[in-house]
Amino acid sequence: MKNPANKYLFYDENENADDDIFWYGTQRDTLAGRHGGRTLQTAFPNGVQVTTILRYGNVLSYDGHVSLADNDMCHTLALNDPRFP
Repeated sequence: MKNPANKYLFYDENENADDDIFWYGTQRDTLAGRHGGRTLQTAFPNGVQVTTILRYGNVLSYDGHVSLADNDMCHTLALNDPRFP
């Protein structure tokens, strides 16, 4: 693998996701964004739509370190595909 410190292995996925997996190739998957505004989260407490804008979520890289990333970074091929240089 090329550049394991800059390749994401696991994501902190948005808790409102409908498939329980995060795959960088699909835009319907969003990062949880618990730390700080690029990720939109929509919830329906008491039947009322509430949209929250958050920034960063946790990602685990192949080298074992955890860092913060934004949703756009999580959908970037260079940061996700182990075969990408």
